[in-house]
Amino acid sequence: MIGLERFRDTFGNFERTAYRIEARDRYAMAEEGEPLRRFLAGEPDDLAWQARWTGRVRDLTASGRRVARVRIVSVPLSDYARFGLAASIEAIRSGEDIRYLRRVAGLPRQDFWIFDRRTVAVLHHDLDGAFVGASLVTDPPTVAGYQRQWERARALSVTRSEFVVSARV
Repeated sequence: MIGLERFRDTFGNFERTAYRIEARDRYAMAEEGEPLRRFLAGEPDDLAWQARWTGRVRDLTASGRRVARVRIVSVPLSDYARFGLAASIEAIRSGEDIRYLRRVAGLPRQDFWIFDRRTVAVLHHDLDGAFVGASLVTDPPTVAGYQRQWERARALSVTRSEFVVSARV
């Protein structure tokens, strides 16, 4: 298992595509604590706390690379999922393709990234949703299985705008 810094290095080295399945209803990220509190209190958010991520996405997509994710969510949405939905606007503006899919049986239950259809980083979180590490997978048949999971989830998902209308959030 690799830690956060090595995962960030892996993420920065992809050539064409980085696809993510986000399957948890809640994550525990230190930089989101105060913005989540403000969101739940109905206070405005300038989304500046996302600058590191959105800047990176902007640079990657400007260089011709693609960053996309499917968020598999339970409906009704948890407070955290509503926060993520609201905050996704800035990442989408920066060039990330974020789509939503209602949780149903048969969908991935594990978070992962697929890089260039060659490497999978299976993400591990503790019970509170904090990232604890990633396992890198390069075995072609195993990577192909993750790629099929991604393709199925992507095909069933909808844009953020479509999800907002259909989920009535």
